[in-house]
Amino acid sequence: MPEYFLRLDIFPLTASGKILKRELVAMVKRGEIEPMPIRYQASEETA
Repeated sequence: MPEYFLRLDIFPLTASGKILKRELVAMVKRGEIEPMPIRYQASEETA
């Protein structure tokens, strides 16, 4: 289960087409993007 969700139109890519994760981190630090936390929360019936 992912901890965060982030929707982007275009991901920063390397020359070989892989996602540049360190650029995503830099974009968050610069305030250009903001990941939304989506952690699992148990319902009241199962808690």
